[in-house]
Amino acid sequence: MLQPLSFVRRLPYHHKLKLYLLVLSIFPVLLLGLLSASLAGKSVQEESERNQKVILKQVEHQLDTLLKNLAFTSLQMAADRTIEKSLRLGIAQNDPVRLETTLDMKEVVRQYRSYSGTPIHVSLVYNRFGQVYGSHLGLLPLQEFPFYDLIKHAVPKYDGAIVIPPYSRAGQEDFLMLRPVPVGSPDIDGWVVLHIDPQQIYEAFRAADPGVNRRLMILDEEGRIMLSNRLEDIGSRLPTASGLYAYWTKPTKANAVYRLDGTDYHLSSETSSFNGWTYIAMTPVRDITHKADVIRFVSWGIAAALASVWALLALLGTKRLYLPIRRLAFKIPGGPEPGGDGLQALDGYVDRVVQANTQLRRQLGDQLPSLQETLLVQLMRGELGEKELRDRAAAYGLAVPEGRFYLGVVAIDDYPAFRRRYSARDRALLQYALAKLAGEVCAGLPACLPAAPEPGQLVLLLRSELPEPEAGEQLDRLLAALREQAGILLRLQVTAARSDAAWPLGAIGRGLQGTLSRLRYRVPEGSRLAEAPGSDASAAAMRAFHAVYLARKQEVLAAIAEGRLSDAEEAFRALLGEAPGYLAGEEGLMSLLGCLLGEIERFYAEGGQSLPDIAGNRLYEAVASAASLEALGSAFEQELFPALRSHLEQADDTRRRQLVARAVACIHEQFAADLSLTLIAERCGCSPTQLSRMFKEEVGTTFVDYVIGYRIEKAKEWLVHSDMPIREITDRLRYATTQNFTRIFKQMTGLPPGQYRERYRGSV
Repeated sequence: MLQPLSFVRRLPYHHKLKLYLLVLSIFPVLLLGLLSASLAGKSVQEESERNQKVILKQVEHQLDTLLKNLAFTSLQMAADRTIEKSLRLGIAQNDPVRLETTLDMKEVVRQYRSYSGTPIHVSLVYNRFGQVYGSHLGLLPLQEFPFYDLIKHAVPKYDGAIVIPPYSRAGQEDFLMLRPVPVGSPDIDGWVVLHIDPQQIYEAFRAADPGVNRRLMILDEEGRIMLSNRLEDIGSRLPTASGLYAYWTKPTKANAVYRLDGTDYHLSSETSSFNGWTYIAMTPVRDITHKADVIRFVSWGIAAALASVWALLALLGTKRLYLPIRRLAFKIPGGPEPGGDGLQALDGYVDRVVQANTQLRRQLGDQLPSLQETLLVQLMRGELGEKELRDRAAAYGLAVPEGRFYLGVVAIDDYPAFRRRYSARDRALLQYALAKLAGEVCAGLPACLPAAPEPGQLVLLLRSELPEPEAGEQLDRLLAALREQAGILLRLQVTAARSDAAWPLGAIGRGLQGTLSRLRYRVPEGSRLAEAPGSDASAAAMRAFHAVYLARKQEVLAAIAEGRLSDAEEAFRALLGEAPGYLAGEEGLMSLLGCLLGEIERFYAEGGQSLPDIAGNRLYEAVASAASLEALGSAFEQELFPALRSHLEQADDTRRRQLVARAVACIHEQFAADLSLTLIAERCGCSPTQLSRMFKEEVGTTFVDYVIGYRIEKAKEWLVHSDMPIREITDRLRYATTQNFTRIFKQMTGLPPGQYRERYRGSV
């Protein structure tokens, strides 16, 4: 094993190149041929499985649609009052009432057949009278009904219709659907039987186009073959000992194989969510493997051809690839001997160049700190871009770390006093010492690049490997330690600030401006300036403003909670107006307004609502893009408060509709009781005045007029369809006297109750 490897190592480079090219050109092609042949065969099988699934889905969709329509038609007929009455009274010609019911029943059956999307025949089975009426059979005794045995042993299903496939019994060629009448009752008066031509069902199979050799079948929950593209299978049950029965009871996720009549089939199945039927597709295995074998043969042929071409190209290209190396080798001083290895000659030359560069870099290293600081200052001032910085740094051998950087700014407090106290030389030494101290404190960070763009100011480019917010906390601790060490070791009082986010090198200038603005953020406190936000003393300095902010925040939140959005806007504007008296900068208040938005979002979240859903993305986009306090205030006033007002109005509309609907339901349920606006308002959980106003807005009439109108409608119904005396109607509708009822009835209908009964009862 080692001897061939040692032989390869001793070969000249151009011979190694030839060998490597041959291996690299032939091996991937052969591997690709193997993988493509395998994947192609697998893809053919997966495509066959997908085709079977598509066919099954298509058949399932068409049959489910057809069966749903038929089930809906049977349910409508079973629930039809006319059919129920006919099955209860029976068919007779000597009884006027039963005759009229029979005629109505025939008309209803004709209408259902006409409106059905599928041609059907209908049979009505009269259990009580031993009769059957069929749209195609006429009237005949129950014992002569072709499906008498089926009706006799049928067990009602209260969750759907009974479906009987064709050829289930001798002489049965129709697809039958049975439903008991009345629906959902244990006492059955009869049956509605739909007769469907099997050709309507077979259309689904022909439309699916399963192919020449593929077989399709549909099984119900009991393992009975409801439909199949082989007519002799319809109506039979799967043998429990067969493999197809085992697959039906527990389908596998992978392709199952079933042997039938000496042929192996791949099985795929789908279960209908409508009726629980199982749709099974069977494709011969030989149809699938034949295509895969052809693809494998073609793939290997292509791979062999490509391997031959690449081998030829490798042999021809080796010489041309090695030619540039040979030319370079003869150009260097002390080039290779004729027939020698040109790459070894180049390697020796590169070693000599590296040694020379090492000496130069050692000399340049003494000047790197000042050079690095100069480049960083130019970058911060915008005199250099990131690409120019990296190009110059690369030219001088400086390592510029990749990634994003936090900006830390350390400024000497009371710089005029510092300038008066120290000479120029001492100031430079102290600032240099401060930079060295920063490097020692931040030595644990992946990067800490110091620069002094201004006298009395030190900028640190810091990079942390921790994610937010851990990175910010780590840098805050380091800056706090730097402030403390500067006070102890250098006797310098400094202020430190950190950027909130990490910046790419190209945007360091913009990030520096934002960080410097934090140093300019001051809270008035007597005659001196407190330290910048983020320092240890800032909390006490901000106490006065926080008291004002907390009071206004509570006003805004309380007003929103009570639906007083105008008061909430006034409190918000007051907060914006009072802030300049406490703050000299905008950044602090902008962050507090972000907290206020979070408080509002939490208030709605506690109520089961989402502020992003109420206000939409425009609010958060406006808040995120706000670069000033004015822009942030506009985002609140133009996006937040209008959205909250619209949401409040929609909530009021929904509540009004719910209260009025509840009041109307109470009126309909208790119209015969003593109703009053106060009583209904108590039951609805609102005041009478509020209910009266909402009732008028929603219904279009007053509460009293609606109650009177509903009672008069009930009186009209009783007068026409019952023999109830007018006095009893008066008492049931809670009128004090018959005269009072008669007067109101005549006002509403134009006729007294007696005349109304005589006129409309006669017409009915």
